[in-house]
Amino acid sequence: MSALILFLGRAELSLSTPLVDSKSLKNEKLSIKDQFLTIYRNLRLVFLKSGQKNFGFMLFAILLINALGGALGGIYNIFLLNHSLLNFSYKDALFILQLITLLAVIISSLTGNDYFGKQSLPRLMMWVTLGASLVGLSNLLNQVLLGMLFVFFTMYISGKISPKISAMLLKNLAPEVLSRTSNFLGLLFTLSIPVGTACFSLVAVWDIQLTWILFVGLSLIAILLTSLNLKNEI
Repeated sequence: MSALILFLGRAELSLSTPLVDSKSLKNEKLSIKDQFLTIYRNLRLVFLKSGQKNFGFMLFAILLINALGGALGGIYNIFLLNHSLLNFSYKDALFILQLITLLAVIISSLTGNDYFGKQSLPRLMMWVTLGASLVGLSNLLNQVLLGMLFVFFTMYISGKISPKISAMLLKNLAPEVLSRTSNFLGLLFTLSIPVGTACFSLVAVWDIQLTWILFVGLSLIAILLTSLNLKNEI
């Protein structure tokens, strides 16, 4: 009897089941989009609570300066072929550059409560973008040693930005959304590095002077974007 009832009602069963499945599939397809929208709203809320009203400009400035910082190694690999650092060999100059970068990051992580560590994110970004522009300007004028000193300064301040952003996320986000938001932001930062490296390396092979001009120009754009958020603190 049960089999007969199911057989007679098979048309209704066959119609109802696909409708439910299609709705479920639709929700599953939209779930990724909804997650990205949620992450975006969470990030925007975090920046707003921290006083940065121009969230889009601030995020773009961070990604831009991250790309510039990641591109420095590739640019110097080509730049030092024809520019000497205190008469050191090419290999020694590259080693010194890597050592400077490493020391700057280590010292920055060990001095979290210094003057720069207590500054807000827009002020840190202003220092970093200023340092990056001075790196490019120094090398544009063939002042290699001065450029290296500014690399140390820029990397030192850059090492304080990631902990600052992490502290903002921890303070303003619930634990259930903290991981996804932090991972998404980390993904953006990670992707910006190879993009910057590839673009600047291609230009550097063609014209190293033009490379530093573009480097300075993009640094100035980052300064402008950062200043829009810095005004909110004044």
